[in-house]
Amino acid sequence: MNLVLDAHNLTVVRNNRKVIDNLSFQIKEGTLVTVTGSNGSGKSTLIKSILGLIPFTGHVHCHTNEIGYLPQSHMIDRSFPVTVKDFISLGFRKKQKDNHVVDKVMDEVVIASLARQLVADLSQGEFQKVLLARSLVESPKLLVLDEPFSNIDEAAADVLKQNLLKRKKSGVAVLLSIHDTHFVKSYSDQMIPLGGKMSQVVDMCVHDHGDR
Repeated sequence: MNLVLDAHNLTVVRNNRKVIDNLSFQIKEGTLVTVTGSNGSGKSTLIKSILGLIPFTGHVHCHTNEIGYLPQSHMIDRSFPVTVKDFISLGFRKKQKDNHVVDKVMDEVVIASLARQLVADLSQGEFQKVLLARSLVESPKLLVLDEPFSNIDEAAADVLKQNLLKRKKSGVAVLLSIHDTHFVKSYSDQMIPLGGKMSQVVDMCVHDHGDR
């Protein structure tokens, strides 16, 4: 499998505290990599650093510029009056807007019926699916998600999970921060635990995931 991302000696200091310390890891195509750890351990910091959103020292080499990003939902202001379909279309940054692609992705994420609703009126689970759809419109080779299963119902979480596994099976590299230990044990190909004595270790999972 080809490398999608390669990080060496990644260190991040925030508010005079070393949050990520000399971390090295690789992400290959068609794998699902989970970043685990307690609140404050640096999961979001790691994700933002590899995306170039916050400064770091060390080396991060992304072997693709086709990246989809799903941030934590509380970071997004939903008060602006925009429909679901128009919001998802904002995911087109390097490619020309394509309404057929938007419709296809909404079908895949089971939100086609929400197309004309205002983003402000959505439930948390619905909005999380909309964020996933927005991250998918440019068919990324690396999909990065920050706590995608937080504060959503089981049905919405299952839609997200099945979409992530489908993308992985098609060759997309998936990196996500997560608290759900069951998901980590069941579906991770690789785990990056942060915090404590394991913060510099990349743990390769050895489960046979089959065709879930």
